[in-house]
Amino acid sequence: MGKKIVLFDNGSAEKQEEKEEVQTTEHARVLIEDIYLIHKGSGKLIQRKTWRIEGETDPDMVAGMFEAVLNFITDAFAKGTQTEFSRFDIKGYTVLLYNGTLVNIAVVLSIEKNFVPSESVFLEIQRTLQEFVRRIEGEYRHTLETWSGEVDALKDTRNALDELSITLNKILSPVSKKIEITDRIFQEAIFDLVRQANIALKKRKYGSALAMLNKCIEMGYAPPEILFNRARALYYCRKYNESLDALSKIAGSMQKADAFWVLKARNLVKLGNLEDARKCIEEALAINPANRDALKLRKQMEG
Repeated sequence: MGKKIVLFDNGSAEKQEEKEEVQTTEHARVLIEDIYLIHKGSGKLIQRKTWRIEGETDPDMVAGMFEAVLNFITDAFAKGTQTEFSRFDIKGYTVLLYNGTLVNIAVVLSIEKNFVPSESVFLEIQRTLQEFVRRIEGEYRHTLETWSGEVDALKDTRNALDELSITLNKILSPVSKKIEITDRIFQEAIFDLVRQANIALKKRKYGSALAMLNKCIEMGYAPPEILFNRARALYYCRKYNESLDALSKIAGSMQKADAFWVLKARNLVKLGNLEDARKCIEEALAINPANRDALKLRKQMEG
């Protein structure tokens, strides 16, 4: 008799006897994607813990997420609206941010569409983040006050971050479904497709990337990053209308991502719709004024 692997949200696993009938895969309602420990004085990243599978996510998207968190912190400080605990949405994800004296801690969550965790869950997370920040600032106060970016000086904070992740997963586990994966080969095949698609995109083999991304979607794996990369591949394959259609299907989850608006603008330029393209560029720059692609595209259009 074979074995069935049952994965839970905190990454633990248990083996059960495999049932003969085909099992359907359930996705967790709430998952932690990333935790960022940020030095408040410099805005530099002290530690990052991630649950993202290598090769699954475009590195530019991950970098953009961290940049978006920093922009939120900077804007809140500039506007005088900074609070101890904040909750906001970025690129289809929910970010929980605790603002300390010397550090900030940001937790990036993916939450199932139309599912809203209770306020008691967020309050418990807030209390946990508060305790974590107080602990870090207490144990590493002198180092944090004089820190100039040396990684080794704060490397021991990694252990504390690991402990925090365990506590957060315990808080979230009652509101999340377990994920059943009855076919390990099937799962690995999807992740291999994603890795190969990302490699193809980097090598500018857009036709190959598009074929692999389409296969992922056919197999039932279609998170926002996959759909966005498919829209990118369509653009570079000169399928501009199809790319716009693909973007329209993820607008709700990615309309706060500057990369989304830049790609939409590029498609519109190719189709000759310069007026709407300009609007998209302004949307991108409103989110990230330093977006080089948006600035370059605007300059080209003005020229």
